[in-house]
Amino acid sequence: MSDRRICKLDIKNANEQVLQETVRLLSSMIGAQIINRVKIWGGQTVDVPCGLQMTELKNGIGFRVQDGEIVSDGDPYGQREAYERAETLVKQTYGYVDSMQKLRSKGFIINSNIKIFGDKIKARIEGMKYA
Repeated sequence: MSDRRICKLDIKNANEQVLQETVRLLSSMIGAQIINRVKIWGGQTVDVPCGLQMTELKNGIGFRVQDGEIVSDGDPYGQREAYERAETLVKQTYGYVDSMQKLRSKGFIINSNIKIFGDKIKARIEGMKYA
């Protein structure tokens, strides 16, 4: 049965800018399109600040920061596996993007290498700061 699902992703003190950068990075890595509207049951749509859509995720999945937490929004009907994978990837990638932005704000030059293996992300972040 098709219905709307809104789910907190267990990230506290989330930042909207970091979330949008996370979605941009993931879209390029998994070949997804960035969207700002997801489909829910009955052909209705819901506006979201940022989201992902691809062949396996035709209705899309949206993300927003609500009360300091990242929330996913959309309709996983017929695409539950891809929907849950997108939630997992955003959750994992957010931590890396947040760390990179914090290092940059402290004057570090960042070199990063992020790869996706199924529903797991492996990242290497190197920061250099010249005196």
